[in-house]
Amino acid sequence: MAYLTEEQVKLFRSDFRIVADYFVQKRKNKNYIPSRRTIKHVDAVLKFMSVMTGDERFLEAQKVKTEGGKKNMCEILDQVENRGIQKGMEIMRAEKDAVIAEKDAVIAEKDAALVEKDAVIAEKDAALKELALAKELLRKHNIAFA
Repeated sequence: MAYLTEEQVKLFRSDFRIVADYFVQKRKNKNYIPSRRTIKHVDAVLKFMSVMTGDERFLEAQKVKTEGGKKNMCEILDQVENRGIQKGMEIMRAEKDAVIAEKDAVIAEKDAALVEKDAVIAEKDAALKELALAKELLRKHNIAFA
C-alpha cells in the first residue's frame, strides 16, 4: 500500500484513501501531513491504523469522543499530540515536585543543623559571660588567679 502512486491513492473514495495516503506519505517523506477529509468510519480506521502501524496512540485517540463521531486525520493526530503533551507536562510536574521535595529535605536538614549550632553558640556565650563575671568578681575582690 505504501508504494501506491498519488494518482492511485486518489482513486479511492472511501476512508481507505486517507489510510493509503498516510502510508504513502510516511514512505516518501517520513512525515505525514494529514488531509482535511472527514473520516466516516472513525472506529474502524483507527483500529486499522493501530494494527498496521503498531502505534497504540490511534486507539487512545479513539477513546476521545467528538460530536457527530466524524473526524479528519488532522483532528485525530492533534488529539494524539495533545495527549502526549499533557502526559509530558504531567511527568515534568512530577519530576519538578520530586526535585522540590528533595531540596526541601536538604533545607530542613540544614535548618536543623543551624538550630543545633545556634544552641551550641548560645551555651558558649553563656559560659563566656559567666567566666567574664567570675573574672570581674575576682578582680573586684583583689583575688589573683592563674
